Amino acid sequence: MHKLEIDTLLKNFNISKNELDSRGLLKEFSSSLSSTIVEEFVQKYLVTNSNLSVYLAHIDTARLLKNMKEFISIIFTAPVDEDYIAKIYHVSSIQFTIKLEPSKVSYGFYCIDEIINKLADINEIVREHKIIMSKILRFVEHVMNDGYYTEREKEYQKSIDKLQGFSIENELYIGLNIHKLNLEKLQLVVSSSKNNNLLEEINELSSNCKFGKFLNTLKFDKKYNKLLEFDLQKVIELHDSWHIEFVKLKNIIINNEEGDVDTLINYIERLTEQINQIIECVLNKSLDDGKIALDSGIRSMKKMTNMLSTKKTSRDFDKTLEGLSRDVFSNFSWAIEDFKIVYDKQLDDDFDIINTIRYESKNANIGIKLKKEYTSKYIQEMINMLLEVLELHFIIKDREESLLAFADKSQSANKAKDVFLANMSHELRTPLNAVNGFSQILMKKKDVPKSVKLYIEKINMAGKNLLDLVNTILDFAKLEAGKMQFTPKLSNISNVLSEVNTLIEPLALKKNINYHMAKIVSLNLFIDTKLFKQVLINLLTNGIKFTNNGGKVEVSLEFNYDKHVYIFTIKDNGIGISKEGIAKLFQPFSQVDDSYKKQEQGTGLGLMISKKIIEDLHKGKIWVESTEGKGSSFYIELPTPMIQSKTYIVNEAPASAKNILIAEDSPEYQNILIENLKETHNITITDSVNKVKNLIKRNKYDYLILDFFLLDGISSEILEFMEDEDINIQTIVMSAEDEIHISSSLAGFSNLEGIMNKTNIEAICNMLISGIYDDMS
Repeated sequence: MHKLEIDTLLKNFNISKNELDSRGLLKEFSSSLSSTIVEEFVQKYLVTNSNLSVYLAHIDTARLLKNMKEFISIIFTAPVDEDYIAKIYHVSSIQFTIKLEPSKVSYGFYCIDEIINKLADINEIVREHKIIMSKILRFVEHVMNDGYYTEREKEYQKSIDKLQGFSIENELYIGLNIHKLNLEKLQLVVSSSKNNNLLEEINELSSNCKFGKFLNTLKFDKKYNKLLEFDLQKVIELHDSWHIEFVKLKNIIINNEEGDVDTLINYIERLTEQINQIIECVLNKSLDDGKIALDSGIRSMKKMTNMLSTKKTSRDFDKTLEGLSRDVFSNFSWAIEDFKIVYDKQLDDDFDIINTIRYESKNANIGIKLKKEYTSKYIQEMINMLLEVLELHFIIKDREESLLAFADKSQSANKAKDVFLANMSHELRTPLNAVNGFSQILMKKKDVPKSVKLYIEKINMAGKNLLDLVNTILDFAKLEAGKMQFTPKLSNISNVLSEVNTLIEPLALKKNINYHMAKIVSLNLFIDTKLFKQVLINLLTNGIKFTNNGGKVEVSLEFNYDKHVYIFTIKDNGIGISKEGIAKLFQPFSQVDDSYKKQEQGTGLGLMISKKIIEDLHKGKIWVESTEGKGSSFYIELPTPMIQSKTYIVNEAPASAKNILIAEDSPEYQNILIENLKETHNITITDSVNKVKNLIKRNKYDYLILDFFLLDGISSEILEFMEDEDINIQTIVMSAEDEIHISSSLAGFSNLEGIMNKTNIEAICNMLISGIYDDMS
């Protein structure tokens, strides 16, 4: 498949270059992702489905799984080029070899799509790429089934080439028709000396004639004699005589040799009739049950399928229809006497079949006149069916071009929207920044009177408010248009919260509000830091705005075991929101009630923007719980990321040293622990909750050090797993949190030896080295 065909196919499946280019992060995790998908597919769909599991009976299952993982990884991450298509066709050739029907392959792709949808609920990377992954699945399914049918067509063509069944009869009929046409040419030459050039169109030697070649093929394969039920040798002799007499007639006409032209032409007519009578017994039987018509229809349909799949429709409708029609109906030359196409006018009644095709507001009337002996109903129905397929082709092309025109208009509209947003950004922000900048300069000048400075301050304040308003509206417009730049990456939450605090603490201090932000050191989440900060600042700013002087605003964080998500809570004890207000809180251009309007004016877009950032872009969830007069709690739920977990071993201690597993995602703290313990302990380092579970189930460890927050969960999940699996390892939990604050989530676990602050990390190491925990065991 050439590049242009691939591009067209991608366009048909609505797969854009930008979507293919956006798979960078998907490539980083392709190995773990493909393993997860294949293992889930095998366990939940393949093994349990008797129609599919039968294919596992006589193959190397481990090799199959390896190949499946490689294939899944390739289709989701590799460049879509000729090599990509070739790999898929290779798989489809195997599919054909093992007789795996396309319907079962389609079911397999459906199952994989279901797995991806489920993974998207818990996996940020899959969620972000779910749409393009589903498109690719449909694309690959189409190519695989196309490859299957291509292989099947090859097998079919082999059987055709072997001249079996009614294909033999069709070839006989075509050969006989050639001789009838040749006889008509001879008769025309004899009746008019001006058409001698027609003689050059007829082969002199019977062995060079198409019919003669076919007869010789049958002669050397005796199995066809019984099948054809006629005297093959007699037909060959008559055919040879036909060409001998033809040469004599040609020499008389061209070279003026002696001879009787009328006698020779009469003899050639009798030879033609004799051949016809012998073969007609077979052909009439085939015509009675429609085998020749069926064979011609199959060949025409195959030719049409090839043309429609490989050729573009010309903008010249007349030329395209003429070419397609002539090609398609060439297989019915034995039955068609006349074929005619006229445009925008009616055909007369002389034609047995009349059909109208409409394309681009133009009508084409096709008329087909059949030879008298071939006007049977099944021949007419076959030709009518082909005409309907031809008409359908032009209908589809017409709609395709309409859709392409509509897509072009939509693309133009999107470009116009982009230009509008860019112009608005420039035309509004530039003068507003100038107003704010110059007003600040004027406020600092000593020679400006105080009475004037008061007005300048109001100008500056109004300019800032207007700039905030413009920024908010433009952000909303970008989100609505899908143009907001979204660049998520694995980010340290501590750094994000620190930057938010820099802006929020002065606002809280100004209103004497008791503001508390949870202290988080080593938690990493997959977020766009700029947009996530925008949401936090919006929620905290609102909390401070609508909390009275001396009130309280706090940010906390917890991990939900059931959903496997982190939940940020922004809580205040301000004026609260009514039930009616909550219902319209996240709607655009709305504010909840008069209490808000009295205190602060705004666009009513801030929370709507926050909702889109969290739910549409981060695939999380945002909601509020509030009691009027008592305060509000806003919740942000973020899924844990699919991580490329890093696990490694440090063996620098004596062989008799004790084994310690450290679960820590901060490289700095990992290095501190390694430096202190590497000479006295055999160390295994990892950074994932799930990886810890796998390691402690397979290996024996004397100690376990857990960071409270890990990349994909918190330490209590590991402690709970150890209880359920009856695994006993002395465990120390480290945290930068207040030990009292986190102890409630860790209480009651038998393996827990202590909870210590990370500021005391060297003390933890010293206790392990000195053997204090050995005495506790």
